[in-house]
Amino acid sequence: MLEGDLIYSLISPLTGIIAFILGLYVAFKNPFLQASRIFTSIMSLFLIAGFLDFTFMNISSEEGARAIVRIIFFVIVLIYGGFLYLSYFLPSERESIWVSKHKVGFLIILLIAASIPALLVDELMMTSVGWSVPDSPAIYALEIILASYALATLLVLVRAYWMTNIRNTRIQCILMGMGIISPLLWALILSIIEFLHVQSISLLSPGFLIAALLFMFAVIKQKLFIVMPVEERGSIAKKGQTEPGGTIPRLYPGQCLLIESKDREIAYSIFLGQIVKGCKGFLITRTYPDVIKGKYGIVDTPIIWLANQPGPDRVDPTNLSIMQHLIGEFLRRGEDAIVMIDGIEYIISNNPIDRVLKSLFAIKDDVIIMKSILIVPLDPDVLEERHLSILEKEFERMRMEGAGTEI
Repeated sequence: MLEGDLIYSLISPLTGIIAFILGLYVAFKNPFLQASRIFTSIMSLFLIAGFLDFTFMNISSEEGARAIVRIIFFVIVLIYGGFLYLSYFLPSERESIWVSKHKVGFLIILLIAASIPALLVDELMMTSVGWSVPDSPAIYALEIILASYALATLLVLVRAYWMTNIRNTRIQCILMGMGIISPLLWALILSIIEFLHVQSISLLSPGFLIAALLFMFAVIKQKLFIVMPVEERGSIAKKGQTEPGGTIPRLYPGQCLLIESKDREIAYSIFLGQIVKGCKGFLITRTYPDVIKGKYGIVDTPIIWLANQPGPDRVDPTNLSIMQHLIGEFLRRGEDAIVMIDGIEYIISNNPIDRVLKSLFAIKDDVIIMKSILIVPLDPDVLEERHLSILEKEFERMRMEGAGTEI
């Protein structure tokens, strides 16, 4: 490589470093979210590809360059396969996800697809910026595979865009789509320049740099893959709010309310009533989110489903640390927050009671510190008297039976 052109080869590791730092940022913000872990893994692949590309362009041995570019092709396909998997986490309304149910099959197909262009690499040529792969079956296979994964990802994002009315989520879909297609568009521009016989330096790394910058904007400004407090715009007041019998106490910041009743409507009435007043709600529930949204007219309020099956916006009832972390991060990102955990009986049935109590007390501490509100509806018959007594000492108890309210 000519020394004057060394700067061009530095674009690749720079892109990788930016992407990796971005991945670490997302991992730090939401280390327990599956989408965050996947995004961080993809950004790590960016880092690997960036430094491999730099090595590829600067290595003197043709055999070494050929081995490195095979790994690069393999990693790039993994990146685009990861984007397709990641796109299924936007938005949260989908009931089932093929890749969640067929992870092994998805991974096998991805590994086979990544191996095809890598194994087809043969001829290399030396340019002013180092080694390069000329037009060949390897390049054609790589372009077809990347375009296929990009198209599939865009279709998922378009569907996600039309499935949500949340402006922020729609912007996230647009930015993610732009980031995915930017390397391919850059490659198309280079092909047009080459076709027109215009002298230029053929580098794909600027396209990936643009993608990294778009993802950086999506994560930092639009909070991609980060649960954020939002004001509800749905028709809660018309469709969901009911008036429970008895007197409802005035809620105050830092209040942790244990509602002892077999009737969940009482807790939802209080929770939704606070949202109507302007509080930013966060609901963790055993009831399927689409049922909750349809019944109460919820549109923007984030809902996490307690379920053993993997998928977006779901949490395994045995992963108490994840639930605790999600609530803590939500509280730290907004004022006037209210959290309701509907399904504590289901959580208790999947965990030792001591672990559940310890987690609830930690959540309670976060709520008090952040001056928010916590609502925990509970059927008192599911707990032994001594455990119920412990909860009643830690929480402000509200027992509602029929038309009466006992505080």
